[in-house]
Amino acid sequence: GDELIEQGYEERDQNEMKGQGSKFGEWQRTSMPTINATFKNFRIEFLFNVSYDHSHDEESDLVWMSGEVIEIMNAKKNKVKIRWDEKWLTEGEDPESVQV
Repeated sequence: GDELIEQGYEERDQNEMKGQGSKFGEWQRTSMPTINATFKNFRIEFLFNVSYDHSHDEESDLVWMSGEVIEIMNAKKNKVKIRWDEKWLTEGEDPESVQV
């Protein structure tokens, strides 16, 4: 039992190094929470696929960011404004963004 679990963790970690999946995905709910007025001030983590263009050699990484929902812009369309935690931002990056 334990050996099989360890092999699974090792395979997951190898896949993660290749950019395939993330161990943090295991922490995600299988269904999206209901977006309504109670969602304001909700702490959220969001997985972004970030692309880098290095002179026509495009690479991408999966990057987790965390922040707080500061505004419900359209509950029916699941549109919210998020203020991202500073530790995830690069210099000059806007700390707020709209996500759907």
